[in-house]
Amino acid sequence: MVTPAGPISLAEDYLADTLAAVSAFQTLVGAASAAEAKESIYNDALPAPAADGGEYTLAELQDYHPYALVETDPEGGYQMDFASIGGDGTHEYRDSGKLILRIVRLIDTAGEIEDDERTFKNTIGQVLDGLWGVAGQAGYLAITAIRVAGWHRFHPNDEPALGDAQGVKVEVHWGTEG
Repeated sequence: MVTPAGPISLAEDYLADTLAAVSAFQTLVGAASAAEAKESIYNDALPAPAADGGEYTLAELQDYHPYALVETDPEGGYQMDFASIGGDGTHEYRDSGKLILRIVRLIDTAGEIEDDERTFKNTIGQVLDGLWGVAGQAGYLAITAIRVAGWHRFHPNDEPALGDAQGVKVEVHWGTEG
C-alpha cells in the first residue's frame, strides 16, 4: 500500500481515520476499535478479486460487508485558494475539497424492506453525527459540510452475483481556515 502524501491523499486518509473513530461506524462494521474499523474502509475501490483479472465471487463480496469507500470527488475534489500575504511577504493558501464516502451493507433479507431502509438511515444518521463529533480534532479531517447525495439498493437481478445490499453516497466537504 502506498503511503499517503500531499493534500489530496492525506485528506482521504484523514477521512478514513475520522470515520473509523466514530462509534456508530465501529458498531456497523462489528469492530472493537478504530484500528479494527479502519480495516473496513478502502480507498477508491475494494481490493482486487482473488482470481487474476476475474470477477468477485459472491462469497468474496459478502466478506467485505459492511464497508466504506473513500475517494476524492472527480469534479472539484481539491482546490487551493489564496488566503493572505504573510508578514514576510510570502503568500499563504487555504486547502479545501470534496470527498465521496460510500457506505454499503448487506440487508437482512428476512426483514421488511421498509424496516431495512429505516434501520440503515438511522445508522447512517448516527455515523454522520459522529463525524461531526470528531471532525477537526488533531489527526482528523476538518469537515466543513456533509451532504447525503443518494441512497441505493442493489437491483434484484444482481442479487445472485452481488448479494442483497444497500448503500449511501455522502459528500464530505473539508477545508482549513485561512
